[in-house]
Amino acid sequence: GDFIGVVGDKKAERIMAAFKEAAGLHVPELKVVTYRTPARGFLVPETRFSDHAPFWDAGYPAVMITDTAMFRNPNYHTPFDTSETLSADFMAQVAEALIHTVGGLTLPSSVPSR
Repeated sequence: GDFIGVVGDKKAERIMAAFKEAAGLHVPELKVVTYRTPARGFLVPETRFSDHAPFWDAGYPAVMITDTAMFRNPNYHTPFDTSETLSADFMAQVAEALIHTVGGLTLPSSVPSR
């Protein structure tokens, strides 16, 4: 894919912005698309397709970092969903952006509150 998506609700705006900023500074070739979903994702159910949704429901800021799964990879969750169908370079770019995001958010003044 040519972008990574970062999906969050209103409480996660700070995390989404931090990821986009970290990617821009440390992995400028990685295109980041952020999407703020309304109503904790209930209006767009696809935004709840991962482990972040229970955190939204409990009132915590959380994001889903996604390559859009089955919307981009027809092999998603099939026997053909193998490492050969994935891009190691793209995964490395996302991981690097995530490392810098978490590093930045763990500074005492940056930790999001509930």
